[in-house]
This record gives sequence, C-alpha cells and structure tokens, in this order.
Amino acid sequence: MKLTDRARGVIENLAVASRSVFTQVSSREYWRTTAVRTAGYWRSEWAQASPVRVYLATAVAATFLVASSLTAIRQMDLTGSWNRVYTNGTYVGMVPNDPQVLSEMNKIATGYSVDVHFSPVHTAVNGQYDWQTVASLPTQAAAVLVNGKTVVYTSNQAAAQKILAELKKTLVPAHLGTAASVSFVGDVTVAPVVVGVAEVLNPTAAFRYLLRPTVDQVTGRSGMILGLPVALSINPSKSSVTHTSSGPLLSVQAVQTVTRKTSLAYSTHYVSTNQLGIGEIKVIHAGSPGVAQEQVKQEFVNGHLASQKVLSEKILKQPQTEIAERGTNAGIAYGGWVWPTTTYLVTSPFGWRVMGGYSNFHPGIDLGCPIGTPIFATNNGVVEDAGWNNGGYGNWVKINNGNGLETVFGHMSNVIVHAGQMVAKGQLLGYSGDTGWATGPHLHYEVRQWGTAINPGPYM
Repeated sequence: MKLTDRARGVIENLAVASRSVFTQVSSREYWRTTAVRTAGYWRSEWAQASPVRVYLATAVAATFLVASSLTAIRQMDLTGSWNRVYTNGTYVGMVPNDPQVLSEMNKIATGYSVDVHFSPVHTAVNGQYDWQTVASLPTQAAAVLVNGKTVVYTSNQAAAQKILAELKKTLVPAHLGTAASVSFVGDVTVAPVVVGVAEVLNPTAAFRYLLRPTVDQVTGRSGMILGLPVALSINPSKSSVTHTSSGPLLSVQAVQTVTRKTSLAYSTHYVSTNQLGIGEIKVIHAGSPGVAQEQVKQEFVNGHLASQKVLSEKILKQPQTEIAERGTNAGIAYGGWVWPTTTYLVTSPFGWRVMGGYSNFHPGIDLGCPIGTPIFATNNGVVEDAGWNNGGYGNWVKINNGNGLETVFGHMSNVIVHAGQMVAKGQLLGYSGDTGWATGPHLHYEVRQWGTAINPGPYM
C-alpha cells in the first residue's frame, strides 16, 4: 500500500531527527518538540486515512520512534555536566561542572576585577576540547616579544608601546645627547593576543617586570601582588612567559659619536752613566705629554659603556721625549782609572824616602795642589769612611772599590761625600787642603790591596 506524500515526509523527518540526536545540545528539549509535532500530525491523518494506511504509517513511525529513543538514551549516557562561561557578558566557552575549577576561576575573577557568570548545561564535549584556556578567563591583550619570544603581556598595544618607550629612556645614559641613536638589541615587537587574564600585567607592573624580573612574584592587571597566578595553577603548561634573569629582559643600545681631546704619553730616552748606582735614575730633561683630538664611536648597552672605537685622530701637540740618566755603577771598579785631581805635580812618590834625616816608607803618592783644588774618585766604589781621621790623614775619604781594593784621599780641606754612599769614577769627593800631618797643601793618594799599600801608579 502506498503512503501519502505527507506521511512519507513525517517519516523522513523522524529518521533525520534520530540521526541528528548525536549532535543535539539538549536531547530532552528536542524530543519534547518532536513528540508534540508528531501527535498533531497523526490526529489530522486519523481523520482522513483509511485503516490500512493508518496502520502502516503507525507501524513505520513506531519503529523510528523506538530506534530514536534508544539512540537518545545512549546519547544521554555519553554527555556530562558542564558550565557555559560568560565574562563581562560575553560567552567565552565551557568548563566542567567541577567545584574546584569553578572556585579557582572565581578567585581569578575577584583578583583581576572580572565579572564572570556560569550557566549549567548537560551536553557532550569532544575529548580534545581545551577547557583549561576557558578556565583562565581569556582576554584581549598585547604581547611584547623579543626575537619572536614573548617576554610579557600587558593590557593593549598602546600601553605596550608606551612601556617600550619608557624602557628606552630608563636604560639610556642621562649624559647622552639627542643625536644618539637608540634602539633595542634584537627584534622587539608588539602583537595582539588573547591570553588568560592572570597573565596580563598592568602597564606599571609590566614596566617593572621588564626592568627587574622576578620569579616568585607577578603583579596582575588589578595591581595586586600575587604568588603563583591562579590560572597557572589550573594548567601550568599554558603559561608561555617564564624567566629567571635578574637583569632587564630587554637590552637597549645607544650609539653616539663624540669629539674628545686625549693625552698622548711621552717616551723616555735613557743614557747610561756610572755616575749613578745601578737602578738610580736622574732626569736631565723632563718630558711632556702631547694632545690629540679624536672622533670616537661609543656604544652603550643598558646604560653601560660596552665598546668604543676611534674613527679618526688629529695630533694637536706632539709629546716631548724625556731624557734621563740611568746608573750602571755597581760600586766596583771597572775599566781604566782616572787622575784624582787637576794637577799633576808629584811632590813625593810611593816607597821609601828620607825626611828629617830619617828614612821611612811612604804608602802613597803626594800631589802638590793649592788648597781648594777639586778631588775626584779614581774609580767606582762605596765610601767606607769620610771626615776626620786621627791617624794623621786629617780630613780623608776611604773608598772600597771591590775585589780587595781600597783608595784613600788624605789632607783634604772639605769632604762632600758620606760613608755608605756609592760613588762613580770621576765623581767629586771634596777639595784639597793641608789637614793632619802635612807639611803643606797637597793630596795624599793611596791604594791598598787586601789592606796592604801598593804602588798607586797603575790606579790613577
């Protein structure tokens, strides 16, 4: 028996309804509406159709109703209890109807001044549904990125740009002029994002965080100091901003070119002399530094001078070389010997002689010279004694010339060296006189080898 077009349409609608139950948000509401529509249809058909048609239509409809009912029951078994979430009146998604989750979300909302509302619903949700993001109360924000990596979230892009401008002012040395080129190190960008509200810092907090980040504290949008943000405790893996550095998270580079005058060091030219002991220096002509004008490129990073390079140099004043004598006298005689005075008259030689009718041994050589004639050291040495001698030498100087040699200068009128002083070959020791056992003005010059007087001829 053929069905009417109207009956066939109802059956097809039921079939479609039974298959669509799997995707309905509320199966109870659907079946209530379907039952009302079906009852109305059959009341109308009952008045028109023949008993056979009515029977067949009823049988077919009953079959589909049974199948659909079983499907609906199975679908209800697969659904769960959820909550639609609205923040500030805007639907953002669903979260499980879990008291702990809802409690944590309420804490976030309270701490960050967000109006959150929950609407219970019984529905099936795909296992891959990211409800953790919804639980973090996502909001529009701006991300500050360095080389593509997020370092902080703040309220909006205008605030982010203002933060970056303030960081540049803070991390650039105050003495740099307006001509300095200032930029961030690396690729620093700002991008719009949607993130959990607990990850968004207010502009002041974001500025401080970028300048001096900390691990254990985060200042939220409301300005409150919190411990670990609540949203992160729901799903810590969702946080994309983690740092352990105590220095600025962004580095600011400032480059300038300056003109400056610098001092050029002078060199010293040394002249060796035995007039000074080894290690002694005597400046003969003082040196003076030069002056140069330089063009220098300076690079500062976070307020500290990182590098500088001289681009050009102009000498304004050449440095003047210093001339100094450097002593070589070790206090030991070396090389040839020099004459002890300016006169060459030998009035009494070395050896045996007769004086006053008596023969005696003369241990040195006498050189006749007027009182006040300069007396010089005949070689390098160290003064052992200088001044008055009670043994007949009067004012004398005795020098140790090393290697067992000693030289003696007697009958002097004035002595200008002192015991312990190192003297050099040809150095002035004092002036001649007639002090001590002397018959007239002269210099008594004597040489001793291991304490014994020897002929001074080879030593003068």
